[in-house]
Amino acid sequence: MYRFESHMHHSTSGFQSNSSAGIPQCVFTKLSHASHSRQWIFFTAQCPRPTYGECLHYSVDVDKVMQLKPSHQYSELEVVTRVLQARNASAIVTSGQFSTVERHCLESLAKEQGCQVVFLNDSVAASNHFDRIH
Repeated sequence: MYRFESHMHHSTSGFQSNSSAGIPQCVFTKLSHASHSRQWIFFTAQCPRPTYGECLHYSVDVDKVMQLKPSHQYSELEVVTRVLQARNASAIVTSGQFSTVERHCLESLAKEQGCQVVFLNDSVAASNHFDRIH
């Protein structure tokens, strides 16, 4: 169905408040809350993987973070849908490269499943906007 990679980078050097991998602080804040659940936090293959140090800094349980490997069979939309239907995720971080209708469907499915879906491109845009204001 989908494959995942469980190896976290164990480097804490070079930590910044805005992830060098392109993951904004606001995403880590959401994931910190999601990691209190007994379920997984998934990152799609299209998203950068957080470092071990970033997870520790933002109190995200590193043992619950998994990055899905690229699928040769399914699109990112199909992978996210399958993860949500499996009901074993507290959060899934996606690239966000979906149409408005697809986003709405994913948000509805996530809400039904008690899961949080994070569209990374929205979070990056919001973070960049905040940085320009301050």
